[in-house]
Amino acid sequence: MRIRDMLAEKPVFFSMAYLAVVFFWTAMMSYSAAKLGDPSPALNLTPHIAHFTMIIGILLYPKRLLWVPVVAFALVYLIPFSIPASDNNLNWFQIAAMTPQIIALKFLSILIAGALVGFSARLFCTLIEDRISPYVADLLTVLGVFAAFLVSSFVQLALDWQFAQHLSPQAQLDLGFCADFLHLGTERILRGGAVVSGFLLAILEISSRAALRRAIFLSPVFPLLALLQSNGFALYAPLDAAILSLLMVVVLPVPLAIGSCIVGVPMYSALTGNFVKSTHLHDASADMLEHYSIMIMLLTVLVPTLRAYIQHDLRHRMASLRRLSMVRDFADTGLLSFNLDHHRFRADASTQRIFTLPAEGNANLFIDLFEGEHRKNIANALKTNRCGSVTLLLSRKSATSEGGEQVLRIYLWYETAPSGEQVAYGLALDVSAEHDQERALQETLGELSSRQERQRQLFSIISHELRTPASVISMLVHDIEHGNLKESSLRQLRDATGQLMSTLADMRQTVNPTQNLPITKVNFAPAELAESIRNMFEPQAQEHGMQIRLNLCDSARLLRNNDQMRIRQALTNLVRNAIIHSKGTQIIIGFGMTEGPEQTSIWTVQDDGIGIAPQDVTRLFQPFERGLQDPRSQADGSGLGLFIAKSSAEALGGSLTYFAPTEGGAGYRMQLPDPIVLQTLQKQSVAPKDNSAARFPELYVLLAEDNQLVAEVTSALLAKFVGRIEVAGNGRLALEMMCADPPDVLITDLFMPEIDGDDLVRQIRGLGMTLPIVGATAAVVGDDVERFRAAGADLVMSKPLDFRELRNILSKIVPKSASVKTAGNR
Repeated sequence: MRIRDMLAEKPVFFSMAYLAVVFFWTAMMSYSAAKLGDPSPALNLTPHIAHFTMIIGILLYPKRLLWVPVVAFALVYLIPFSIPASDNNLNWFQIAAMTPQIIALKFLSILIAGALVGFSARLFCTLIEDRISPYVADLLTVLGVFAAFLVSSFVQLALDWQFAQHLSPQAQLDLGFCADFLHLGTERILRGGAVVSGFLLAILEISSRAALRRAIFLSPVFPLLALLQSNGFALYAPLDAAILSLLMVVVLPVPLAIGSCIVGVPMYSALTGNFVKSTHLHDASADMLEHYSIMIMLLTVLVPTLRAYIQHDLRHRMASLRRLSMVRDFADTGLLSFNLDHHRFRADASTQRIFTLPAEGNANLFIDLFEGEHRKNIANALKTNRCGSVTLLLSRKSATSEGGEQVLRIYLWYETAPSGEQVAYGLALDVSAEHDQERALQETLGELSSRQERQRQLFSIISHELRTPASVISMLVHDIEHGNLKESSLRQLRDATGQLMSTLADMRQTVNPTQNLPITKVNFAPAELAESIRNMFEPQAQEHGMQIRLNLCDSARLLRNNDQMRIRQALTNLVRNAIIHSKGTQIIIGFGMTEGPEQTSIWTVQDDGIGIAPQDVTRLFQPFERGLQDPRSQADGSGLGLFIAKSSAEALGGSLTYFAPTEGGAGYRMQLPDPIVLQTLQKQSVAPKDNSAARFPELYVLLAEDNQLVAEVTSALLAKFVGRIEVAGNGRLALEMMCADPPDVLITDLFMPEIDGDDLVRQIRGLGMTLPIVGATAAVVGDDVERFRAAGADLVMSKPLDFRELRNILSKIVPKSASVKTAGNR
């Protein structure tokens, strides 16, 4: 197939070379037959000397160039006809029996026979090319051409003999149809099979011009043999030449030997007439030697074919071994052997690189690479009187491996050498990378297991924390339904609701810290903040039998500039934690500041309760840590208070640490960089106007909420300060209502039937509506806020809605909404 592609790329060059070989071979052999051999037409045309022209041409040429071998054969077909014979100086055209009809008939018969063999070989090659390797397919094609040539030629021989029976005795004699015709034709066919197979093998094996030049340079050895034979140095001339050819294909490289024979044999035949002479049956000795020469000629083709296959297979195996060796070296795999009796080792290049060893040496050199238990294991493995196999996992210090450790897996198997010495063969693999990956995987699995445990705790805490206030609310609602409405019931209901919302806020901040509010610094007085926190928790502390005291320095009434909300959150969590867990009698909220150019505030919250066990201090600030394994067995609290307090302090550039007060209990110290503002508490600006009581009788609000209870409560509260409220039970209905009667403001839930809230907002914005949109979500975790913002919502609020904040926001957008409605003749 490659040769066919080459012919398609350069048809002129290769066709000229093809024609040159054909003319050279045909002319040489035709001249030899006419001058020194048997010149009879019948024998020389069965088959024609250039019969191989059609067979090899049709096999190798691409389809569009198949006319080239036909033309080549037509050109050389008449060469034997034009050379006069040496016995009567007549050529075949001058023989009376050689009529134009016979010339044309022989031309067609040889042309058809050659085409059949060529196309059969072509089909055979196509059938086997996908089943076996290309090179083996080529060699089988050579043998297939030989077999097909013999079959077609013997059929042609039989047809010629039958044709001769219809000729007159004189015509048979003139054309060369003698009694030995079948015997001589058989010898000629066998020689022709060797020739056509040799040509094809030479084409396949001679792959470069340099190889062809070397073959031509060696071919004069055959004319030299003819010179020696002419001087009496001969046994039987054809046999001598056949043996020389056989020796060459046995000793020399196949391309060189087969090319020299193809070029040298026709020159030898032209000089001696051998291989074209006819040996008649009445000379038994000559006939036997002729048969031997023919058999050796066949071996001259068979032997290089077998040699070519063996050499190709060997090259293929060696190339595979080289590639495997390269892959093995790339994979950090080495081979080594140990002579256990002499305590010596040998190592290949990969092993030398892996272990930094010489190619061979004393086994102690290898053992000294390891230390401790690993050294002991390899030393035991290299003792004598071992059998079977052993696998070792060893490690050693290495500056080239990550972490300074090289991990090696060594496989050893033991044998007794023919000399009686005990040897061990080894395969060494550097598995440092795999070992590091396994260690990293174990660490990752440990982390995932820890996360899974934390998630289990989270859901357990959520179940507990939400169930407790929910149960209280349920009982209070039941009590109110039966007419037992008391002032204490309202306070208890407010406390339970506050606890529920506080737990949800804590969990939101823990699970989604990226959704926390940005740091907003304002001027505030630490004394006022401390008093506010004490007043807020004093009733709850009294219920637990505790009192809250303040211990503030003189500068506590000076204004600081910091995020008051986060500081309040941190202190609130610390105080609540002390009330719930300390079981003490008092809580002290302290404030001070450091001396020096850097102004640092120091907040302390301490109690006189049971304190913290030393072994529990390290996990105080971890989320969901509440003292014991089972969070359901603990007092109220989400297990997030200290974690959130520490996170708030660190977000402000400060720190939160634990300390043990000298009088007992537990204490927490929060240090924050708080610059003092040169103002006193009395100089603060007037508070912004509160629009909480504002009413909007002209405002139309559409509420998209699928939960009927939430929709009823929210509508009732909105109705206190909004003129018109409509409710849509799903996203699709809300979209239809907006298109029919656009509202001033849209308040939408996120998760709804038909169309989710963010998709509703996205479609509204796609219609060109610019009304204010408020997204409402009750989720503690997830990306709800980002979903609303990405869709185009103006504001995202948590459920339950803060109606004070909502009224303040509506007060800013009512004038714009009202003007829009008025312009539209609402």
